[in-house]
Amino acid sequence: MPRFLTFINAYFATMPILVGLLLLLAPDFIIPLMFKNPPVSTANAELVDILRKGFAIRDIYMGITTWAAIYHRSRRVIGWVLLAGACVVVVDGYALHEALGRGLWDHYVFLPVLLGCGLRQAVF
Repeated sequence: MPRFLTFINAYFATMPILVGLLLLLAPDFIIPLMFKNPPVSTANAELVDILRKGFAIRDIYMGITTWAAIYHRSRRVIGWVLLAGACVVVVDGYALHEALGRGLWDHYVFLPVLLGCGLRQAVF
């Protein structure tokens, strides 16, 4: 595997873990970074808190899965995990756009790299 792909894989394995941990441990710090105007009404606060925890666990899981594939040097598995991550990016961006009217391109900026590296390792 080319060295630059190892660094890209490590980035896409580490970032979800860090974001997930911040969502769990320091939501007051990370949520304003992710959203310019986070939902603050008390009616939505409980739902936002439950969704935040779910997204945090999902992100940590994705990062650990990617690191496990990197550790075992399974190039094809890394590729498929990155392709699955690309699907998550698409759905997250779409969901944010539908819910808040923004956030689509905050997620889609990672899509070309995820797709390129994922396809390169999974298929070619």
